[in-house]
Amino acid sequence: MTESRVIPFSTPVFLFGVPEVGKTSFLLSLVDTINRAGAGLEPFRLKMEESALGYFEELEEGWRSSALDRTKADQACGFSATRSQGGPTVYFTLHDYDGASARPKSKQAKRVDDSVRAFVFMVDERNVGVDGPPKKSQAAWFASRLEAFGDANPDLHHPPIALLVNKADQIFADGEAEMALLRERPWLITEGVDRRVVAVGGPPARNLPGQPFDRLVQCVMEDAHLARSVRLQEFVWRLLADYRGFFEEVLKRTFRFQVFFSMSDGAAAKNDPERGPFGAVEPIEWLVGEMYGAYIRQGNEWLADRKQRLGEQRKALEEILKLAEQLKGAKAKTGRTDLAERDRPAAEAVEKRAQDALDKAVAAARDAKLLTAEGGPKAAVRGAFKEYDRKWNKVEELATKYAAEAERIEQSAADDYDAAGQELVRVAGGLGRLIVRLRAAVQREQPGGDRSDRAAELVTEIERRAAALREIAADLSTMGPIPLSDD
Repeated sequence: MTESRVIPFSTPVFLFGVPEVGKTSFLLSLVDTINRAGAGLEPFRLKMEESALGYFEELEEGWRSSALDRTKADQACGFSATRSQGGPTVYFTLHDYDGASARPKSKQAKRVDDSVRAFVFMVDERNVGVDGPPKKSQAAWFASRLEAFGDANPDLHHPPIALLVNKADQIFADGEAEMALLRERPWLITEGVDRRVVAVGGPPARNLPGQPFDRLVQCVMEDAHLARSVRLQEFVWRLLADYRGFFEEVLKRTFRFQVFFSMSDGAAAKNDPERGPFGAVEPIEWLVGEMYGAYIRQGNEWLADRKQRLGEQRKALEEILKLAEQLKGAKAKTGRTDLAERDRPAAEAVEKRAQDALDKAVAAARDAKLLTAEGGPKAAVRGAFKEYDRKWNKVEELATKYAAEAERIEQSAADDYDAAGQELVRVAGGLGRLIVRLRAAVQREQPGGDRSDRAAELVTEIERRAAALREIAADLSTMGPIPLSDD
């Protein structure tokens, strides 16, 4: 445990993309934006950890001159996030790496399956179609990666997944209007789109398409901001169509999804800052926001467990002092000059047992690194108590913050449930009543009839949708545990 960080885990976020898609440039753009924005970022104030800054400082000159070399080795880039309105700091880790190492069955892919809890899938002008089909779509590869990840993590619910379209300046090289719109809003799914309804459906009265992907397309293409440019609207429509297989896989697994646009060329701002990089902070802020509640809950649980373990350590230290006092008393008895010879063997046996018990307790405490100072047990324990009190005070202070933040999140989730969950529950109940009526209709029909077969199909589909609605309504914020990583 370091002085500045009590909670020792960091949530891995994976940037997934082919070589030269711009992962390193994106991270450099992120660092540059964080440094320039400072405390002005909303809703989270981001900060790169000291261990990552040296790596980016070495690359900054090449980034600003468009002379970055291809990444050779894996580099963990830790960063922290604190709500601008206050609260505890949470920690995340991004990895910069050679894109070739993320191929199926690679060590990188294995690490993803074992630890990652959020994805940013990156594409560039090679992988998307502007005025025609893309040269090399990554849709199938991305979808297979998600499928493998889902198979390896069957208990993980609704992980955040984003598609990041990088190098927007190359995609719209002659499109000032399109670039202006993307700079103004570098994300696709607006706040007005209920992503839960997109994923599992909504009330029949809303007249939404039957399939999740079709609902996604409808919600996106009705966006007034997008409609300000026919060319941008056509590009987005083609993007959704070309990556349909990927989006269908995403919508099977989560209602936490988003599409972002970015430009991360560090040399672009030399002559005109207004034409410099954009879209690096928004995906990360979104991911942090999506995972924040789960992180706080797990941190709250970890701190409660830590307090319990610290309490056990205190008892162990107090036990050493108790045993030391017992040994002192036993030695005082064996050292008495008036002790009868017939009583001496028994007294010496008591002293030996006391010594053995103390030696065993001290050895166990040293193995557990509770005692690190040299000298006698009492002196070592007094030094240990000072370290213990320091740890306890830090954990207690942070536990208070986490408990308050967890309570705020739970209240927010309750409000969210009242606003959105009630509708889902109502719809699920309505579907349940419809199922009962359809089953009755099936029983009245002769098996094999057209209407009977159609009714049976509707029963199956409606039961599936009702189950999905109930699952989401039961816990709108579930995401599964965050792995403990020391990155």
